[in-house]
This record gives sequence, structure tokens and C-alpha cells, in this order.
Amino acid sequence: SESGRSALASEAARHEPGVLHEDASLVAVDKPAGMTTQATPARAGESLWDWARSRFGAEVRLVHRLDRETSGVVVFG
Repeated sequence: SESGRSALASEAARHEPGVLHEDASLVAVDKPAGMTTQATPARAGESLWDWARSRFGAEVRLVHRLDRETSGVVVFG
């Protein structure tokens, strides 16, 4: 968009990540389109990783990433 914000940004705001699986070893999360997987300097505090850390604790580790525009399953260890 001309504002410099992704058209998908409002989509992410409407759809919270969902926990698909959680056990002692891993967490699988449904990432909405428009949300970054990992924080960037311009978007600190808005990523799926930030969300997971606040929900599951600082020890959660990102196993892989998806592009911001992509929705799907992201795994944390």
C-alpha cells in the first residue's frame, strides 16, 4: 500500500495465532498471514516469536520461519 504498511497487517490483527499442539518438547502454532515470524528492528514486539515467548516463556526457540505474507504451522522447541 502507499502507506508503507502491508495490506495483510490488518489481517493479522484480526486473527490471533492458535496453539495446535503443545507438549514438553515442542509447540506447534497456526501463524496468521501478515504477522512476522521473527522480530525485525522495525517490528520488535509484533512477531509470532514475541507472542510465543510471552505465552510459553523466554526459553522457547524458533525451529523454522515462514514469510510474513504466509499463513501456516510454525514449530517452537
